Parts: sequence; C-alpha cells; structure tokens
Amino acid sequence: MPVYDQECELVAAHVRAVFWDKAPDWIGTDPADLERPHVEVTVADGADVQLYLAPGQARSFAAALVRAADAAETEASYRTPISLGAASHAASASAPGRSA
Repeated sequence: MPVYDQECELVAAHVRAVFWDKAPDWIGTDPADLERPHVEVTVADGADVQLYLAPGQARSFAAALVRAADAAETEASYRTPISLGAASHAASASAPGRSA
C-alpha cells in the first residue's frame, strides 16, 4: 500500500504475517512473542521503518489507525483549512478590546 514518507514521497509499505522458529540475531533479544506467528510492517524506501507486532499488538495498532483516520475525516468535514503562512493578528472574540 502506498504511504507518504518523511519527505512527502509516496513509498510502498508492506504488511504480512510471518513466523520465525528463532528470532534473528540482529534483533538483539529473543522475544517469545516474535517466535510465534506475528505481523511485520516494512517500508520499501530503504528507511529504517520496520515494525514487528504480536497479533494483539497488531490489532491494537490497526484500531488506533482507524480511530485516527476517523478523527481526521471528522475534523476535515467541519474545519476551515488554514494557511501556514503569516501569523494571524486577529483577536479572538473573548479577547479584551484595545484602548488607544
């Protein structure tokens, strides 16, 4: 699936189920959760973006992504886009008036 990297370029991300009889030595530890079937997420741009998730962690991560996507769509439907240009000098409605 295409995702944006930190430079706003579309790169391929891969999500797959994997199984290791023994976790690779480069992991540095031997987590038992990863010696059973687990979920691997990698980004194909050569960046160091790799996630190894136990099934429960993958479900929690997926649920968090869905909640964040729902929140983003909700915000987008009622907020007016703002420019990231010059700062606004408008006072809020609750700000005290200025005296000359």
